[in-house]
Amino acid sequence: MKKLFEKFWKNEKGFTLVELIVVIAILAVLAGVLSPVILNLVNNAKTSAEQANERMIKNMGQIMVTLGELPDGAYDAVADHANFAKYLDEWPKDKDGNNMLLTIASAGLTITVTH
Repeated sequence: MKKLFEKFWKNEKGFTLVELIVVIAILAVLAGVLSPVILNLVNNAKTSAEQANERMIKNMGQIMVTLGELPDGAYDAVADHANFAKYLDEWPKDKDGNNMLLTIASAGLTITVTH
């Protein structure tokens, strides 16, 4: 009976080196497989946000032209923030962090947003 208790109470706690290496290898493979997927999701989200910002600026420009608040020309965040303050808290940026440029030409009402 004494030998049975000694067998269970031996100080054999912890993991072997092989077990730790196997776990680290599995984690490395998972990181290698999942990182491109996650990076692609982030890039797609930035592109979608840029397209939504472009649509928002175009709609805002159409509303302002319709109300007669905005003449023809090119507008950006730095030079023309006062014109757009009541419509935008902050001028949208493209996915690279650059301010978008709004251009309005009333001949046929062409409104473009460039990056």
